[in-house]
Amino acid sequence: MRDVLTEAFMIMVTGMGTVFVFLLVLLLAMHLLRYLTSPPVPEIAPTSQLKSSPTNAHIAAISIAIQRYRGEHRQ
Repeated sequence: MRDVLTEAFMIMVTGMGTVFVFLLVLLLAMHLLRYLTSPPVPEIAPTSQLKSSPTNAHIAAISIAIQRYRGEHRQ
């Protein structure tokens, strides 16, 4: 009886180990494929070329859009 339990335990450990190794290899393969197929990262423009504050025209356009939205969606 003890031999049967020992053999069952060994089969269980072997099966679980096989599944663990397979999942680990699958995870590594997925990370490798993601790395190889990812698009290149675009370069970020220097901060001196970016506008940080909105102009008066932007503020006016946003205000008009908000007023129109509120006018159309009143209940």
